[in-house]
Formats: sequence, structure tokens, C-alpha cells
Amino acid sequence: MKVKKIFPYCGLILILGIIFWLAVTKDIKNIYLDTDIARDLSELSNLWLHKMVWLGPRLSPGLHASPIYYYLLYPGLIVFRGSAYSVVYTTLIISMICLWLFGWLGIKKFGPVFLIAVLLIGTAFWWRTIAVHPGNGYTYGLWIFIGLTTLYFQTPLFFSAIFLGMAIAYHPATILILPILFYQWWEKDHQILSLICILIGLIAPWTPIIVFEIITKGFLTRQWLTNPGSGITLTNLNFNNLSNLVLISGLNNYLAGGLLLLTGFFIPKKLKIWFGLSFIPLIFFAVVSLVPTHYLYGTVCLWWFLILITLIQNKIGTIFLLVLSLFFIGKNLLFTSTIHPTRTITKIKSVVDKLEKTGKIDKNKKIAVVAALDNNTKVPQADDYRFFLRIKGYQVLDVQQYSQAKNLIMFIEQPNFDWEKWSTWEIEQSNCRKKIYQYKIEGINVIVWQPQ
Repeated sequence: MKVKKIFPYCGLILILGIIFWLAVTKDIKNIYLDTDIARDLSELSNLWLHKMVWLGPRLSPGLHASPIYYYLLYPGLIVFRGSAYSVVYTTLIISMICLWLFGWLGIKKFGPVFLIAVLLIGTAFWWRTIAVHPGNGYTYGLWIFIGLTTLYFQTPLFFSAIFLGMAIAYHPATILILPILFYQWWEKDHQILSLICILIGLIAPWTPIIVFEIITKGFLTRQWLTNPGSGITLTNLNFNNLSNLVLISGLNNYLAGGLLLLTGFFIPKKLKIWFGLSFIPLIFFAVVSLVPTHYLYGTVCLWWFLILITLIQNKIGTIFLLVLSLFFIGKNLLFTSTIHPTRTITKIKSVVDKLEKTGKIDKNKKIAVVAALDNNTKVPQADDYRFFLRIKGYQVLDVQQYSQAKNLIMFIEQPNFDWEKWSTWEIEQSNCRKKIYQYKIEGINVIVWQPQ
């Protein structure tokens, strides 16, 4: 009897091991080092230098997310001894914890058959994307999923509020999921005390922002009122966002429609209101302008959660999920990506390593860095280069301090870029106009300047 009880949990560990192996061998090496990851690395380098980080990533409405995101990534940076890959592995570990909790609670309620649900979600392309792609626009989906898990399996509502509060602190798209949380509160006890606990859980991840606003007497609020961001606008009914929703789910329109109908037909009584509330984000995205793809991951998490929990309770649904999971596994094993990103963490680190070996850059001098990327993006802040140089002990300044620079380093990745005539506010602030060194490192032009 004891062996029978242990067996499903051993199976859970095996499945998590397979999912982890797929992520490490097939996904991590294909991560493109984009400007969002670079921004996060730059903020982590501030924590590495024991500087307080008050603001999270800037959001399109012109406000900021909570910096709690960076503080959760920071322990991984220490454990992995300053490696930029720490942000990837920390995100992956969080995703494994989510799947473990989902599987553990599911096995207790539904038995060993729930392993199929864990296997399916862990091998789905959209899950693998948010599990290894650091960035608040992706990883908020993990917190939504763990929030829905604790909500469905009836752990204290405060925990679900904390997890969903974390998701909101990462990305505002999570707000569309909140009606389910408040419905559960109303359904469970609708007591004022429990509502207060929920509100505390939702607000707690925003503590750094709240403290910052108090200290600065509402700086962010005043700044936003003066110059608000673009935000999202209403438009005529369209299905562009919904098409993208289906696309990132790894399905086609027919399969997605079939899953939706099947779920609606078999939905258990406990989840009928959830199912109805899940149409709120669908309606919202159908009537707003085209949004970036990462805005949709929270809705994908919600829908897949409902699909798995519903179909796993029915024999026909279970067979369908098993076939779908085998399809995902086969696709993962047989599919070989033809995308080989030219801008990886390994490459940019290698460029900085080789620059250090020249011995020409003085670690005692204050440095400004700018970059022109290979995709025609000019980033005067050069966040990823700032991170790698700081980790090595170079005194790389924040952009606002460039007037103190004794060296300016340009990293020119864009071919045929006229760097000699490149002029930005950041470059002019550094006042470094005399070229002293120029290197060609792995196809990247590296030019070092100093004041005349």
C-alpha cells in the first residue's frame, strides 16, 4: 500500500526531470539576449554592487512594475557566482516549483492520472517559453499559474492573493484574472477580515514602490500625470489578439475550438463560474488594439489550467489529454530549431572577457558604455555590457553619471555603422572625444575613447 502511495510522486519527480532536461538541452541555448533581459541584468548589477533598486521595469502605460522581480532573481545571481545565466536558471527553478505544487496537490485529489496533466503542461511550448525566458512579461504567467493552483485546491486565500499579487507586480495583464479570486472569496465566506487579508496579499509585493512614492512625495504619480504612456486603446471587434492567443498556445484554431467546446461540455459544477469569468480576458483582448504577445500569457495560463483540471476528471477528456501530451513530447524530441540566435549570453560575455584580456581598460577609471546592436537598435545605456563589466569589477557608471566618465566604450554590433559620427545625449555627456583603442572582437567593433 505504501509503495502504491509513493509511486505517483516518484512519477512526478521523473516527469519534472524530463521537463528540466528538455529545457536545459533544447531551450536555454536558443535564448536571444534582448534589451529586456539586458535591462534586468543591469538592475541586478546594481544589487551586486549593494545599491538599492526602487523601481521595476517600465510598463507601456508609463508606470513601473515592482522591483520585487529583481530581488527574487538576486539570490540566484549569488549562487551562480555572477553568471548572467542565473536569471534563466532561477526562472526555470520557479517554474519547476509551480509544476511540483500543481502535481502534488493534483495527485492527492485525483490520483496518479493527474501525472498526464503535469506532463502535458510541462512539455507545452508556451510553458517552456515562460519557464526559461526571464523577463517580467513572461514570468508573471508562472505566478498566475501557482495562484490558480492554490486557489482551486483551497489553500488559504491569503496565499493565492500573494501569488496573484506577485503576478500583478510583474505585469498588469494579471488584473484580468482577479475576478476569479474575488469570486472564491465570496463563495467561501465573504468575510471582511478575509477580504482585508486578500488585499494585503495583493498589495504586499508593491511595498518597494509604495515606500519610494512616500519618500519622493509621489514622484512616479506626478511624472505619469505630466506625461502618461501610450497604454491600450479600444478598437472595433477584431480577432488579431485571439489568433495570437491560439498561436502561442501551440494549437490551431480547430483544435483550440474543440478544446474549448470539450471543456465547456465537461466543466464540473465547481468550475462553471470560473469558466464564465475566463471569458473576461477573451472579450477584453477582442475589443482592444493589438497588444504585444506577452500580454496574452496570463490568459493562456488560465485557459490551460481550466482545460487540464476539467478534462482530467473525465475518461474521454483524459484520453484526449494523453494523446495531446504524447504529441507535444514527440514534437519536442523530433523538432530541431533552425533558429540560431547570433546574440546570446555566451557571445556577449565572451566579447567582454576578451576585452578584459587586452589589459587596456583600467578598472580604477569610471566608464561609460554605449552600444549599437545588430538589429538596428541603438541602446546608449548598453545594459548587458554594463552588467558583464561590473561583474568583472569595472566601475561602469549609470547613464545619469556619464559626465564623470574617464573612458567611453562603444560596442558596435551593427555592420557598416558610422560610429565616428554617432552622437547621442549619453555620448556627449561623457565628453570623451579622443579615440585611444579599437578592437574587432568576434565581429563586434569595440572602440575606447577618453577626454581630450
